Amino acid sequence: MKIEELKNKHKDEWLAIKVTKKKEGLPIEGEIVYHNKDRKQLHEKTREIDDLMIMYAGKIVKEGYAYVL
Repeated sequence: MKIEELKNKHKDEWLAIKVTKKKEGLPIEGEIVYHNKDRKQLHEKTREIDDLMIMYAGKIVKEGYAYVL
């Protein structure tokens, strides 16, 4: 499935994606390995799996919120 379709399907969630197709070195298609609204849970479930693309399918900082490291 196209990366953009995965982002739309799992809006506002963290995604672990196994990339299946690249174009000019950039991932354009993949398969969801795991998804969750909690980033820590996603990392716990996928830490043993190699070659995953981890991304957030939404705005990093929603309007009216602050991002704290």
